[in-house]
Amino acid sequence: MAKKYYKDVAALQSVDAIMSAAERSLSTSKIVFTTSSNIPSSLKKSLLAVAGTGAVAAASAGTLGAAGAGVASFTGAGLAAGGLGAAGTMGAGALLAPVAIPAAILGGITYLIFRNKKNRELREKMEYRLKKAVALQNEVIRKLKLYIQQLEKSAKDLLEENMKLRQKIDELTAVNEALTNEINKMMSDLSAA
Repeated sequence: MAKKYYKDVAALQSVDAIMSAAERSLSTSKIVFTTSSNIPSSLKKSLLAVAGTGAVAAASAGTLGAAGAGVASFTGAGLAAGGLGAAGTMGAGALLAPVAIPAAILGGITYLIFRNKKNRELREKMEYRLKKAVALQNEVIRKLKLYIQQLEKSAKDLLEENMKLRQKIDELTAVNEALTNEINKMMSDLSAA
């Protein structure tokens, strides 16, 4: 028999905490959680793992994932071209597929196993949370896709702006050098006279 993660209804508090955190994160475009936040330990571990790969900090490579069988996970390679290695993005090819609950998990066949009231109550509460968690994860995936698109556009715009700035810096450097040469020539002529 497989290991049971939730032995009673009280054990579902960790699920409730993560779902509450997901709802808070989805409610704003601002950063809500950091590794120093007072958050559930599993979320803190995920933040550390993601930050370690650089996805949160928009580094050159990122890996995000959701734990559990059949739950979507994705990776992305950063944009390292044009001197933007430290400001890369997750690639457009990232696998961000909505999650679906297999019918067998919510089916009534296994319900016969849970004959006593305590187990039946646990199963009902777990099924409710599973449906809600999957709905939240699908919303998170939708927002991730949106933010990744915005980040990629921003990185492209930033690259173009950086190229223009680089050209202007080169131009001004050349003008400064030419002025320095002319000033030196004039000062030489004037001091010789």
